Amino acid sequence: MTRGAHLLYDLTRHLTSWTEIFRHLPEGAVHRTPPDRPEYPGTVPHAAAQALGSVLATVVMSNRIDEGVKQTLHDVTIGTIKHFHPDDGEVSQMRAFLIDALLRGGHRRPNRRYFAKLSELLDMFELLVDNILQNALKFADSGSTVSISLRHDNSDVLLEVANRGPEVPADLRDQIFERGVTKGGHGLGLYVVRMVARRHGGDAWSTEEPSGFRLIVRLPRAEACVSGVESVI
Repeated sequence: MTRGAHLLYDLTRHLTSWTEIFRHLPEGAVHRTPPDRPEYPGTVPHAAAQALGSVLATVVMSNRIDEGVKQTLHDVTIGTIKHFHPDDGEVSQMRAFLIDALLRGGHRRPNRRYFAKLSELLDMFELLVDNILQNALKFADSGSTVSISLRHDNSDVLLEVANRGPEVPADLRDQIFERGVTKGGHGLGLYVVRMVARRHGGDAWSTEEPSGFRLIVRLPRAEACVSGVESVI
């Protein structure tokens, strides 16, 4: 690893460490308070998360990064996200803020080219499926079954996850995909799911059936999308 790669790795590790400070802060601590506006984080963990997004944006838009550095940054970043286990509270909010900062590239105004390059660096489909399953498992009734299926539909791929749990009213089924919506406990993870799906030319929505809550993700049947989802499932 070159000196530049070492410096990049050290910077990333410092930023992820400052982000993970959040998990060790006592409840009610000032630095656990989510910012009103993401562009003005105001706390050390949130500012570090945003800076990490800016670092990754700089990296992915560079043509000089090699595969070894890419893999290292992937492992460090995805590992940091997974450390924030969803709890439908402040930890979930921090997890969502971190993911959003990565998708937005910190202060950048991301475009499709940036997101395509970010997808090469980070396994976005792993993130998408992880959020879907975390959501389904957390809110499934005790002892019930969570089902998952993947099928082709003309030029698209449909990923469906169903569970029996708290009913989501019809007027909230679209709102649960919005940022920060927690009614029924579905909002934070599903915001990321829809964002990733849409930035790959797909979409995500939900239905309430007699058998329970069903989440459907539609993705273009491009080889990268299909292999990405199938490898995670």
